[in-house]
Amino acid sequence: MLRKRLFVIFKNSMAWVISTIMLAPLILIFLNSLKNKFQADSMGFDLSKEIHFEYFITVIEKGNLFQSFFNSL
Repeated sequence: MLRKRLFVIFKNSMAWVISTIMLAPLILIFLNSLKNKFQADSMGFDLSKEIHFEYFITVIEKGNLFQSFFNSL
């Protein structure tokens, strides 16, 4: 019984470790997209004092994402 419980705890721990390894780059990309160019070059997990959403607006406008979204419906 104890052995089975330890095995379940081990499997869950490994799942958490693997999930963290796989999600860390996505979190890093998202956090760096909110920074200015000089802060994003540092590639850190810290948030900047100024959050820049204008990069998202530029991508939406230049990439024509609204039209692409409605074309997919």
